[in-house]
Amino acid sequence: MKKRVAMVDDDPDLCRLMELACLPVADRLTLETYSDPVAALDALEHNPPELLLLDVMMPGLSGPQLLEALRKRWRKNDVQVACAFLTAKCMPAELEELRRQGADYVWTKPFTPTQIASQLITALEIPE
Repeated sequence: MKKRVAMVDDDPDLCRLMELACLPVADRLTLETYSDPVAALDALEHNPPELLLLDVMMPGLSGPQLLEALRKRWRKNDVQVACAFLTAKCMPAELEELRRQGADYVWTKPFTPTQIASQLITALEIPE
């Protein structure tokens, strides 16, 4: 069965890059992209993915705020979803703060499709 990954990022270019990065493993995962965090909240509440990729800074609802809202809703059904924050921040204190806010992974931008594909394989424990 394919693993589901949901990405929420207001940057369409980054969403396209992620789609390209997933091509080599398309037989093992599906990627859903959302540009609006509020729409993603509604869509993912009852259909959680195995991995959630969230941009940290988005208009309306930040990545950490979206993760907190989703985890509150999922907790009612004992659903646990791994999360990777996508950020341009790279100072150790900033990265640690994102982990404290609930990230299982923090992936710094910019990244190449090869790098992100490798990180997805590791996070989802997909055999290579």
